[in-house]
Amino acid sequence: MSMPLRDLVSHEVSELPQVGGKTFRFSGAIVRQVGTLEEVTVRGPVDLDVYGTVDLTFTDRVTGAEVTRQGLTLLVVEDDGVPIPERRLNLLSVRLIEQLHALLASGGYLKERIRIIADGQAAPKTRYGLAFPDREL
Repeated sequence: MSMPLRDLVSHEVSELPQVGGKTFRFSGAIVRQVGTLEEVTVRGPVDLDVYGTVDLTFTDRVTGAEVTRQGLTLLVVEDDGVPIPERRLNLLSVRLIEQLHALLASGGYLKERIRIIADGQAAPKTRYGLAFPDREL
């Protein structure tokens, strides 16, 4: 069975550091429609009442077990100032997603670079903050 080349999508992921920060530019978000549970890509403002979290499956670094949790996937097109082929940034931190609410709802997450800063604690206790390099110029 073959897939049209147009439908090929990279599933490579960008990663957040546990210490320090990384600056990203986003091109969209992968979310689930609350009413239908259909997974969709949004390339504009994300209506927080219409769209919800997606299932993210990963391997737990401590136990090696496969784990599925609810989260948000953002599509990254620039990583620390370097343009990259679109790849996914899977966010599991509820606090981090809450900090992004206003930017998601307004579409602001698409208009400026966003720096995500980690406090240095080992996952899953890592806390994240946001900075906006374009605003500091």
